[in-house]
Amino acid sequence: MKHLFQVFNLLCFAGALIGLLFSCKEDRTTIVFGKVVDQDQQPVDSVMILVTGTRSFQGGIPIFKTLTGKDGTYTVNLDVAKKYNALDTFIPEFSIDNPKYYNHYKLSKLFRNGQQTHSCCFAEIGKKTQWDFELEPK
Repeated sequence: MKHLFQVFNLLCFAGALIGLLFSCKEDRTTIVFGKVVDQDQQPVDSVMILVTGTRSFQGGIPIFKTLTGKDGTYTVNLDVAKKYNALDTFIPEFSIDNPKYYNHYKLSKLFRNGQQTHSCCFAEIGKKTQWDFELEPK
C-alpha cells in the first residue's frame, strides 16, 4: 500500500510539472483593431495602418500593414515573433503608399481602448488593443 501511495504521489507530481511546463508557453498572439473616422465621425476607407515591431536597441521594423475598409475599420491579428519586445500601430504620415491620408488628412485625435490619449500607439504583445484615429483635413 505504501508503494502504491508513493507511485500515486509521483504521478501527481509529474502531472503538475507537465501542466506547469505547458502553462509557461507565452501566448504572443496580438490583436490590434480600430476605426479611422473624419472630423464628422464618417468612416475613412483606404488609409494604411502600419504595425512595427521593436527589438532592443533598434527602431521599429515594419511587420504588418493593412488598409481600412469601406466602414473605416481595420484588424491586425499577429503571432508576434519572440525577437520583438514591443509593437507600435500608426498611420504612416509621409508614405507614398498611403496617398489618401498623405494628400487629404492629418491626425486630429487618438483613442486607446475608447479613451482619448495623446501618446501613440503602443500595443501590448499577447493582448487585444483598440486604436481609433480621428482625422481632419489638411
